[in-house]
Amino acid sequence: MSALLTNSARLITRHPAIVLMLLAFATVLAGIYAATQFRVNADQTSLVAPDSAFQIRFGAFRDAFPAYRRTSLIVVEAASRPAAIAAAQDLSAALEQRTDVFQSVFAASALPFFQKNGILYRKTDEVADQLDAIAQAQPGIALVLRQKGLAGLLDLIEQGAADAATISADGTATLPAQLQALAESLTQAARRTAETGAPPPRIELPGTTTEPGETAIELISVRIREDQTDMMSPSSKLQVIRDTATDLGLTEDNGITIRLTGNVPLSVDELKQVRQSLGLAGTLSFIMLALVLGLGVRSTRIVAVMFLTLIVGGVWSMAWAMFSIGEVNILSASFAVLFVGLGIDFAIHYALRAQEDVEAGMATPKALAEAAGDVGPAIAMGAVTSAIGFLSFMPTDYKGFADLGVIAGGGMILACLAALTVLPATLSLIGVPDQRSAGARFNRTIGRLFGVSRIVPGRIAMAAGLIGLVSIGLATQARFDFSTLSLKNSNSEPIQALADLQNRGLVTDYAAYVVTPSLEDAEQAAARMADLPVIKRVQTASSLIPQDQDEKLAAIEETGFLFFALRGMLDRPAAELPDTLAVPLPDGLDPASREALATLNEALAALSKPQRAALNGALANQLTRDISLLMAVFDAEPVTDLDQVPQGMRDRFIAEDGQALAIGLPEGDVTRTPDLRLFVAQVKEAFPDSTGRAVVEATVGDVVVEAFITALLLALAAVSVIVLIATRSIVDTALVLTPLLLAAMATAATGVAIGMPFNQANIIVLPLIMGLGVDNGIHVLMRYRRDGSLDGMLKSSTPRAIVLSTLTTIGAFGALSASVHAGTASMGVLLTIAMLYLLVATVFVLPALLSLRGKLRRQ
Repeated sequence: MSALLTNSARLITRHPAIVLMLLAFATVLAGIYAATQFRVNADQTSLVAPDSAFQIRFGAFRDAFPAYRRTSLIVVEAASRPAAIAAAQDLSAALEQRTDVFQSVFAASALPFFQKNGILYRKTDEVADQLDAIAQAQPGIALVLRQKGLAGLLDLIEQGAADAATISADGTATLPAQLQALAESLTQAARRTAETGAPPPRIELPGTTTEPGETAIELISVRIREDQTDMMSPSSKLQVIRDTATDLGLTEDNGITIRLTGNVPLSVDELKQVRQSLGLAGTLSFIMLALVLGLGVRSTRIVAVMFLTLIVGGVWSMAWAMFSIGEVNILSASFAVLFVGLGIDFAIHYALRAQEDVEAGMATPKALAEAAGDVGPAIAMGAVTSAIGFLSFMPTDYKGFADLGVIAGGGMILACLAALTVLPATLSLIGVPDQRSAGARFNRTIGRLFGVSRIVPGRIAMAAGLIGLVSIGLATQARFDFSTLSLKNSNSEPIQALADLQNRGLVTDYAAYVVTPSLEDAEQAAARMADLPVIKRVQTASSLIPQDQDEKLAAIEETGFLFFALRGMLDRPAAELPDTLAVPLPDGLDPASREALATLNEALAALSKPQRAALNGALANQLTRDISLLMAVFDAEPVTDLDQVPQGMRDRFIAEDGQALAIGLPEGDVTRTPDLRLFVAQVKEAFPDSTGRAVVEATVGDVVVEAFITALLLALAAVSVIVLIATRSIVDTALVLTPLLLAAMATAATGVAIGMPFNQANIIVLPLIMGLGVDNGIHVLMRYRRDGSLDGMLKSSTPRAIVLSTLTTIGAFGALSASVHAGTASMGVLLTIAMLYLLVATVFVLPALLSLRGKLRRQ
């Protein structure tokens, strides 16, 4: 191999211009191919082989029940339930018109069935509380309806102020807090109408708002069209929702918050995070690369050629990714940054070795040929072992890293090829600078560090052994977090919205689903499921028939008598306004209440007649809508048959072919991995064919752990065999592998110490250490053998090249740790820690072991 690489370098340096033209042509073609074929797949389910049994079962479940396939949830949040319902109704109605974007739109609050009968689905005591609150609001509602609009609201405030003054015990009357809030809301509405002419914000009636610090939430379930011929991206389709909400005035300025969560928003958000992370990490890694190379190489010309080599190798690698896999997923996309740190290593070793000979007086072409023959085999072996570290996941079912393995494995070979072609061709044209002792201070510092191993090799070996034992003890406590949520940014809107819904008990992504042939079978499964300790409650299509209806309907009818006379007043138009709009200030009002009413009167006085009419009409329309919604509960009727329930709800439990679902909701906090694992274990034991996100994630976790063990053993075995073949020595192989094993144990132990569990992204670190870490050991051993002594190795360019290449790798991995994507960031953190340990082991432990071995041989 040495002779082959030497002859190849000689041929390249004889015809550098021709070689560079051919390389440039190949790079342009590769770049065009990569750019035109580039595709990113952000679907989490694509991370595991699609032919796995649980994936097939999950797909069949979603095919039978499309309501659970890639749905998006619109979370409509407001200060009161009427406000949230009104906003959900308006938004869902507008989205239903966009049949070009949305396949289905379902909002329970927009359906007359739930407006009337929704109260029947609440617990009996909750129904009593709600009816009691409605009854207490009856006098105020009656007052408002007599003069519907602005006049009625002012009458309500006036009556409240008068009542407060009448019942005041000490002569100081305080306007009730709800009426004071109403006065302030009317003031803001009047000012906004006067200043902008825009529709006023909602005015919340006393008694309709939630408790302080709480909000009302309504949900809209949306299925986005995913036609193959549709060129509109999922992100653009989600933006349609936001734009529609803005056009309807459903904004935070008007007291309405719109958030998106669910499968599509989570995927879109994650893809956005990955792109942001890779952009940031890529920029940071190039900056770190420039700083490290500038410090250690001290030659702008050589550094520029290294960057050129890196860019060419990167373009080739991206073309290879699109050719071999056809896409990148959220994990394999990280190779773009990993390549910056790894792909430069080969160029560093080659260029510094050539520079060493040029500084010794050798001509550039000869130095490039000699360097190729000298370090070329070690570079080639490093490329193979690095590729093995990535390819070790290829035989597993964990497609996320199997794809990364294929892409990165080929990328390492292409980076090596670029270093052995682009670099000698370019340097032979522009020449290697013959400056003496370039980076001498850096070299001396590195030499001193490596030299410590000659002074106290025994102590270093003992310390390494002790650290290894402690690390093994800690590493046994390492845990794996299989939740896909651990890969995402916890501060993103979809994640926070999902967490909020789960905390409120409104929606959970972690239910267990059992698909049965019929509703009768579903009922039987539900009965068995209810006996499991991990199940809080079960749902079937029968859950759509409310419980205790007779008692609830009787209470509704009794309360409805209070509103019998008022229902005929709902259709009244807005009342005519008097010439003067003002709330009288009764004697004895406290300063705060008096100031609030005085401010309201000033705002009303500033309105022109058209503005008063506009405000009055808007308020009348809102009051009609809100009070109609409030009174709709009095139209509740018995729900005794599933055919009465809207199709959109039935479809969530009964499929078109008659299959029926039994859904088990978890008892524990399934956002915690131990609780989720227990939940899934008990459900799967009772129902082996159960499915759902909880079951899928736990099963994926098992697949990932199995893939990790397989990849780690494969990587270690393959690297061991390659090093053994190259060194033809069991002892030398053991010496090279010792730093790897030490760094791997120390990395796992550090993860335990800092509370960073392994997850689906960072679990690649340990198998990768086997492939990447062996490169340094190979270079040290090869140079040690060539020079015949540790002193000779320490005086060569090898220590500087090892430190520089490792520092550039650390820079790239460290840049990944700054990612907004949690999975990518955790991968970057553990990879950075691992490479730091590898550097320490290579600088101190391996030379110390070589020194001890030399002493034993001399004895």
